Amino acid sequence: MTRHSRRKQFRAVMVRKEVTGAEVLEFLRRNPGFLTEHAAEIDLPYADSDDGTVSVSRLRQEAMRKQISDLSESLSDTRDIAEGNQEIADIFFRICRSVFAAGSVAELSSIINETCRTELLIPSSSIVVNGGRSAPRSEEDRRFFVTGSIFEGLMESSMSGLRISLGPVRSEAESELFFGEYAPMIRSRALVLLGPDGKDGIAAFGHGDPDHYNMSLGTELLEGLTGFIGAALAKLVDQGRDAEGRAIASISVVR
Repeated sequence: MTRHSRRKQFRAVMVRKEVTGAEVLEFLRRNPGFLTEHAAEIDLPYADSDDGTVSVSRLRQEAMRKQISDLSESLSDTRDIAEGNQEIADIFFRICRSVFAAGSVAELSSIINETCRTELLIPSSSIVVNGGRSAPRSEEDRRFFVTGSIFEGLMESSMSGLRISLGPVRSEAESELFFGEYAPMIRSRALVLLGPDGKDGIAAFGHGDPDHYNMSLGTELLEGLTGFIGAALAKLVDQGRDAEGRAIASISVVR
């Protein structure tokens, strides 16, 4: 079809009564070069109920500006996400080196506390170790261990069958167990089970904002952080049970 015949066909379509947008689109699909070939002719007045009359070219320019603006905003968001992910990756790298250098549970807890306060802006954190499964290697570490029965109680009352529990502090006893002297300042907490099967212990993170930890919060950061903590903890305790099912321990755990 020649350029002249295509123009006649387009005009024939446009002058028909009740021409539909679908017909125009179908014509343009069959003749993809039409708009380019007839750009000057197509730049006709376009009725706009709000602003009077504007040209098609102006509408195209406005649409292009809007598209550029949207792309720029999307690029900015992507850059912010990338920078945030890089920051998290850097924190994880520093944490990983530190926690695996810890020589005791007490030292591990101190490293986590310092990292949470300075890097992640988490006011308080702690580790509770399942004394029904492992035993402390030193007197200093004994204070982090609870008996197997207490740990099972925590699994039922605080974790409610979840690997990660987010929400307000459930009781004074829970808050005091995990946060000690900082308990009065803690209004919401995140509890994460440690170990491949979640029975090595619990890592706790506390915040003064009652809405800071809630079930809609993303948990990728906590899962990554506690993955390191759980792996480091396993190297710092004596795991196992005796023939009667009791934890192997030369030092009695907290009761």
